[in-house]
Amino acid sequence: MKKILLIFFTLIHFLPFKLDAQNFSNRVEEILQDSLFQSSQISVDVYDLTNREYAFRKNENLLLHPASNMKLFTTAASLLYLGIDEKFTTNFLYTGSISDSVLNGDLIVQGGFDPLFIDTDLDSIVVILKEKGIKKINGNLFADISNNDSLYFGRGWMWDDNPNSYMPYLSSLNINRNSLIIYYEPAGIGEIAAVKFEPESSYYTFENNLITTSEDTSNIKITRDWLGERNHVFLEGDISHKKGIDSVKVNIKYPHLYFLHLLSERLIENGISFYGQLNILYKKTEYDTLYHFNRNLFEVIKETNKESDNLCAEMLLRKLSRKYFNSSASAKKGLQLIDSLIIKLGRKPKDFVFADGSGLSHYNLISSSLIVDLLKYIYFEYPSIYGYFFDSLPIAGVDGTLEKRMRNNKAYNSIYAKTGTISGVSTLSGYAKTENENLFAFSILIQNFAGSARIARNIQDKICNILAGYK
Repeated sequence: MKKILLIFFTLIHFLPFKLDAQNFSNRVEEILQDSLFQSSQISVDVYDLTNREYAFRKNENLLLHPASNMKLFTTAASLLYLGIDEKFTTNFLYTGSISDSVLNGDLIVQGGFDPLFIDTDLDSIVVILKEKGIKKINGNLFADISNNDSLYFGRGWMWDDNPNSYMPYLSSLNINRNSLIIYYEPAGIGEIAAVKFEPESSYYTFENNLITTSEDTSNIKITRDWLGERNHVFLEGDISHKKGIDSVKVNIKYPHLYFLHLLSERLIENGISFYGQLNILYKKTEYDTLYHFNRNLFEVIKETNKESDNLCAEMLLRKLSRKYFNSSASAKKGLQLIDSLIIKLGRKPKDFVFADGSGLSHYNLISSSLIVDLLKYIYFEYPSIYGYFFDSLPIAGVDGTLEKRMRNNKAYNSIYAKTGTISGVSTLSGYAKTENENLFAFSILIQNFAGSARIARNIQDKICNILAGYK
């Protein structure tokens, strides 16, 4: 009798976990009965890192577009192969000599793939010049982009995504995310709308034909002349007198020249005379050093994952290329390091397609099982970089691209995951902390739906809510 009771109580002790595990699987299956999947595809993989077992799998080897989940591979490879102490260095160099407050020579800016350099960072350069007593540059400004190839877009990027700022022109010398912000608001009825550009510069031009009306609705079109390959902005249509201030962001072509224009304007604004030309260098030459502007690797990785920044991801890929191949950086060479990472996962690169570092390309094809393998690998094999990797991910309901999702359920502050969205694709992959303090790795890839990604995101959020409550 005692033996029977012992067995009974032992079963009772373990029964809740087993029932809840089965319940988790059943509840996820119920969600996947949604009518969305009558015409769309889904790939799901969920792994319990604490107990080292799979909790749920569905079409886990199906090849789908990862969208920005591709950034998980780019950032992981960067942490692994570049190291957390790596810097993005923009070099400010010069020729000639400095005497009597005059730089008798050229000022050269050598791109270092820094994607987060902004116009206010140029203040550091102005300070250095002033500290050296320079009041005049008797030469030209050059952008040295010899360390990068000539391709300014990624392979498989959609031509009609231009001029959206999420598809930035690529260079080793970047500024202001290679974009321009246009603020606009109504004026008096019948008048041209008020506009402001950030940053202000002579590098671009614009035409403002946006008229303020007495109507309740607006019909606004703001774009850049990307077909004519000009940095010329058009504002057209009608803006309601009731509309408040708003903004739109467009990409800018030839970001290295954009950089030089902003630099020359900043110099003049601060009393440093400059009357020379703005030019490009495609061949590296040795110069004297004026200043090194450094940015930490983790700052770029965090922006890549938290905010899903495409420029950051592409610069990481080229940084990988530049470090391991002593030639002009390229996405193709950088992707060889991604292939190396895939081999470390015990998988074959030829079984997948990697086209860029950001996931903007529709050529990318991977599976949820590959993503979970990556998440497992970083967690188990590289605890030294796992913390940085984990901390770079958006937190449900708290920050990044998940700030406005899963605010009012168990997933709040428990899901640490990378989002992904391109046309017809919605993805979410990362880590989950559950009610019983277990840690899970998961990936949910949804593809081939029409219209908004809202329904797909809701399905992902429901699965995450169940996962966060897993016991």
